[in-house]
Amino acid sequence: MLKNKKDLVLGIILYFILLSIFLYLDAFDIIVKIMAEHEECELDEFVLGLVIFSFFGLWYSIRRYFEINNIQKNYKF
Repeated sequence: MLKNKKDLVLGIILYFILLSIFLYLDAFDIIVKIMAEHEECELDEFVLGLVIFSFFGLWYSIRRYFEINNIQKNYKF
């Protein structure tokens, strides 16, 4: 069970590192430039897709974390 907590903390640290990189690179301006080159796409649709996939990824990770904990409790690893 201790290993899972370390993995969760590592995932959170990795998330903040990636967030810092994106903020440093000003990723939103990069996305706006890409969207200007491809005018058939709408920026709000792109951002909405990113938000939905982010929440889905977070939900899936938390679900898997709790499943692993339940399995470890049942089998006492």
